[in-house]
Amino acid sequence: MADRNVTACFWLVLAALTMSACAGPNVFILHSPIQPSNTQPVTYAARAVDSDGVASMEIWEDRNTLSLCSNGMQCATRVSTSLLRTCNFNPPQTSATCTFTTASGYPDGSFIGYRLVARDALGNSSSKGWIYYAAGAFPWPNNPIPIYGTGAPAEKIDVVFIPDTDYGGNNNQFMLDVTSLVTNGYLSTQPFGQEIRLWRGFWNLYITYQTGDAKGYQNGCNQAPANWANLSTIVNSGGIVHTANLRDCGGIGNGSLFSIMAGANNTRGPRDRTLGVQPGRRVLL
Repeated sequence: MADRNVTACFWLVLAALTMSACAGPNVFILHSPIQPSNTQPVTYAARAVDSDGVASMEIWEDRNTLSLCSNGMQCATRVSTSLLRTCNFNPPQTSATCTFTTASGYPDGSFIGYRLVARDALGNSSSKGWIYYAAGAFPWPNNPIPIYGTGAPAEKIDVVFIPDTDYGGNNNQFMLDVTSLVTNGYLSTQPFGQEIRLWRGFWNLYITYQTGDAKGYQNGCNQAPANWANLSTIVNSGGIVHTANLRDCGGIGNGSLFSIMAGANNTRGPRDRTLGVQPGRRVLL
């Protein structure tokens, strides 16, 4: 299959695939771990709610491989698109769940998309996705590693999570803490997260494993990681995730840094710490 430019391959998710029917179920799907290694199976957890009853849910997968194209561009080549699981409900349920766990991890350099399609008892349908993330070792570690991508960076608010020196190179713990921030904050399904989760399609979320330093408000605030020049050409803002108890510093506008403590799962953190950031950044990579 022909190589594709990374911008098109990563983020050219057709609007038609993400539109929902007016009367279709309210749907949500998220993968875990948020940036899996090549040995970690991935679970897709989906939920659908509909007063008429959810009759079925489908979880789809789009596999791509990342590499350099013949023209030197960074590309993704499609491997396969397949239906992972269908969950049927008889009788239909007003609140239904459907999950699928892969048998093994994805190979290094994978770029994985997934999508949920749900139908209610009246035949109305809605969908969520495609949503994309990098799995296995990322070929370009100085660049932002996608963990939740919903569209082109120029059309989204792009935020990268950065490990603080607190982690001492413990990338596994950092990833667990970012997973908690994403699932319990930015993409929370709980009532307190409603303002953000109803607009989750605005976000592109990334991580980097190169460390920054959250010094605290009284100690000079935030020190960027060594790869910040690479990161800031793509993202709007960077959040340094730390474990120490300190007074966080906020960031205002494009190219800003903010700090956030691991376990800060309220909506005020994600919303207010990216205050002033607007969609419309640069082309990816």
